[in-house]
Amino acid sequence: MNFTTFYFSGTGNTRWAVREFARIVGEKGHQADVVSIDIQISLTDVELRGMIAQADAIGFANPIYGGDIPPIMRAFISRVVGLVGPQKMAKSAYAINTYGYVNAFGPTEMQKLLAGSGLTLSAYVNIRLCNNVTSSKPLDRAKLAKRMVKDQKELERLVDCLMAGRKRIKGHGPQLMIGAMIRKNPRGDCRILSDPRCRWRQLYPLPGLCQQLSHCQHSA
Repeated sequence: MNFTTFYFSGTGNTRWAVREFARIVGEKGHQADVVSIDIQISLTDVELRGMIAQADAIGFANPIYGGDIPPIMRAFISRVVGLVGPQKMAKSAYAINTYGYVNAFGPTEMQKLLAGSGLTLSAYVNIRLCNNVTSSKPLDRAKLAKRMVKDQKELERLVDCLMAGRKRIKGHGPQLMIGAMIRKNPRGDCRILSDPRCRWRQLYPLPGLCQQLSHCQHSA
């Protein structure tokens, strides 16, 4: 099988995850290409459509900022939907999400973004590493190492499911209610201290305050 994963990595966590995914796929005798969407402006529609057509499954990988995916990935998915929708390319899609605290976006929201593309969300997995955006205290290296071992096992399960044609949809839970609240009020107006959204403000890069992670298309 041939897997193509389009990714955005704000600080390096997602880049590690997709490289591990590609390594596992390769060790199982299949092909995996990883493409940073930072270069999407240099890809013509014909080139991008060709990359999608040649793959057996298409992946989207990105960090989760509390309750949403980065704007650059949202825009890229919209572009993909516009390109492949008229072609009616029936393919499996998978999502690899990295996070530090919680993923409050969820598979249902991802499927909504893919609507009309012909891409069916077959897998949605969460890879917990560390929060290196808002945390003032670095995660203990030993604890991070344990998470990485666990994450590698999850990525291997993902690969096995995709190759076997089985679904692996993770990420359902009560945290998705918080995510919906965050997306409804992205600026996190906390003038009312009792507003539960205030408790989650630190998990979401605010437009105007976090230019690098919310808008920069060339973050490492």
